[in-house]
Amino acid sequence: MPQAEFRESARRGLVGMRVNMEEWNTITRTNTGAARIGFGVPVQRSGEHGCVELSAGEFIGISEKAVTTIGGDSYAQYDSVPVMNSGVIWGMAGGACTVGGKVYFNTTTKTYSNTNTDVEIVGAEFEHNATSGNEVGIRLVRVPS
Repeated sequence: MPQAEFRESARRGLVGMRVNMEEWNTITRTNTGAARIGFGVPVQRSGEHGCVELSAGEFIGISEKAVTTIGGDSYAQYDSVPVMNSGVIWGMAGGACTVGGKVYFNTTTKTYSNTNTDVEIVGAEFEHNATSGNEVGIRLVRVPS
């Protein structure tokens, strides 16, 4: 395969992993809900030290993929969940994403886009341009609750 073709077909990154080694912060919470939490999805506070996938609660960060995760691409109930609350992390685009633009999350498709009918991720902006089905960098700036 020619080198240029390889570059275009290669993935940008892995959803839920850090994009780069800029300053970042990750906290750990417990998945207190019955539903699994996927990698690279926003989570909200659930009790004192818990979290669940974001629906309409207080956004606390985006779930990171732990390299030691066993059993698939998500965290089960009572698993420890690494939650990035500042830094740059990979997510999956579900529509147009424009560098510097506001970030919205679709709770049905578990993807990000510029579409303001989805749930806004306060304190986040897109690090890259992307289209549906491609990885996109999301920059988080910790916004105190």
